[in-house]
Amino acid sequence: LRGNGARAAELIQNVAFVTKVTSQPSTEPGEDRVTLVIDSSRDVREAVARAAIEAGLGLLGMARQKHELESVFLEIAGSGGGSNKTEGAPSSDASVREGPSPQPATPGEETP
Repeated sequence: LRGNGARAAELIQNVAFVTKVTSQPSTEPGEDRVTLVIDSSRDVREAVARAAIEAGLGLLGMARQKHELESVFLEIAGSGGGSNKTEGAPSSDASVREGPSPQPATPGEETP
C-alpha cells in the first residue's frame, strides 16, 4: 500500500472478518509504502481494497494465501524463519491469509 502504514493497518483491522493485521517493511521501492499481512476468517480482498481506496490509500497489489501446515507449525513453534510466500509468485503489498489464526496449545490441553 502507498500511504501511512499505521493508518492503513488500523483501517483494515476494522474490516469485517479481519482477525489480525501485521505491518512489514515494503517490498516496493519508494516512500510511504507498507506491506500488510492480513489474517481473516473469510476472503476479504474486495472489502480491503474498497476500504483502502475510499481512504485515499494507493493499493499497489494484493495476493491471497491459505495457511499451509508447515507455516502454521512454524508460527506456533515460534521459528519465525518460515515464509508464507508462494515460491515464484510476485511480491505484493498486501497479503490476505484465509483461515483461523493459529493459537498455541496450553500445556495439559488436548489439541484437535
